[in-house]
Amino acid sequence: MATLLLTADCDDRVVPAHILKYAAQLYYVFNTDEKTHQRNPILVRVERQTGHGFGKPINKIIDEYADIYCFLYRVLRINSITINV
Repeated sequence: MATLLLTADCDDRVVPAHILKYAAQLYYVFNTDEKTHQRNPILVRVERQTGHGFGKPINKIIDEYADIYCFLYRVLRINSITINV
C-alpha cells in the first residue's frame, strides 16, 4: 500500500512527530512478515513555516498539490495525461 502523509511544522492539529511515528509504525508492520513485505513508498511531506488550512500562501498550496498529483501519477503508473480544452 503506497502512502503519502502530509503535515506542517506549525500545525497545531497534526504534530509532525505523530506523522513520523505513524509512518515508522506502517513501515514496521508492512516489513515484519515475508507475506506483507512492502515495496511501495511510504512518504512523509512536512511543510515548513506554515500551519493548517486557511492562511497558507498560494505558492505552498500549489507545491502541495503538485506533490500529491506526482505521487498519484507514480503510484497509479499513469504514463501520460491528455487534457481536452
